[in-house]
Amino acid sequence: MATRRAYKERMAMLAKHVEHDNANRIERADLIGWKDALVQSGLASKTIRNYLGYVSTVFRYLAQNDKIDTNPVEKPVAYAVRKDPRTARQEFEPDDRAKIYRAAMAETRPFYRWSNLLMLFSGMRMEEFSEADTRDIRKIDGEWCLLLNYDHRAQQHHLKTDESIRKIPLHSAVLNAGFLDYVHALPPGLLFPMLKADRDGKLAADASRKLSVWLRETAEIVDPRKVNHSHRHSVESILCNLGVREATAFKLTGHAPKTVGDGYIHHSIEALKAAIEKIPIPAMPAAASPLTPQAAA
Repeated sequence: MATRRAYKERMAMLAKHVEHDNANRIERADLIGWKDALVQSGLASKTIRNYLGYVSTVFRYLAQNDKIDTNPVEKPVAYAVRKDPRTARQEFEPDDRAKIYRAAMAETRPFYRWSNLLMLFSGMRMEEFSEADTRDIRKIDGEWCLLLNYDHRAQQHHLKTDESIRKIPLHSAVLNAGFLDYVHALPPGLLFPMLKADRDGKLAADASRKLSVWLRETAEIVDPRKVNHSHRHSVESILCNLGVREATAFKLTGHAPKTVGDGYIHHSIEALKAAIEKIPIPAMPAAASPLTPQAAA
């Protein structure tokens, strides 16, 4: 349902641009003009690539089934988007991470507490933890891990890439904060049952909406270039700057290996746990000392 709707919406966008809905009249120049309009609108490079990918798939299908005379995207439409450093996404600085950590530790609402701690100490994607299952929390080789796979995921819940399927040892900061007590108090099922599903049964949209507001209003991170996805930038940077191999950092965050050789490395849970424990725990403010009479005055 969601995929079909996405294709229809992208084709509708193209039809609005060319001011007609006759696929057989679409020419390569029309697609180039639409691409230029998308670039001018300020959309991200990845978004434009996705939009062009949707319509290219439709035209390829139509051409292969003799529904149109020629395929206007038989030759790929090239594009270039120059990033504006004033709006480009940034990682969280140590002070930002400290603010998020302190706000999360002060939270009494389970979703806000645990989702932020998971992102801080693993760089997990929103859909990865929001659509996880309590049965995905397991002890492997003596270490508590969050397993990202399809064993207990609902049919409509998907992981982004093949590399997203992985085992993430839980950082001691998450464990020491009482995460397992939260998990074990829940029945088998969703890790965050308080999230509301959208019309396609997915939970990530509700998680994103809630955490975006929390980041601005509770953690007081107001720079619009810093968003919850910035955790992924921060975690990978921290790991690599502390000497963790890129291949290991990518294995933890679910990014594709850079080389064929890196893909042959099979990381042990012990090695992954050692790497993730390198992520530093931000300092908590010292307890306030009793006021002296002079200070109170």
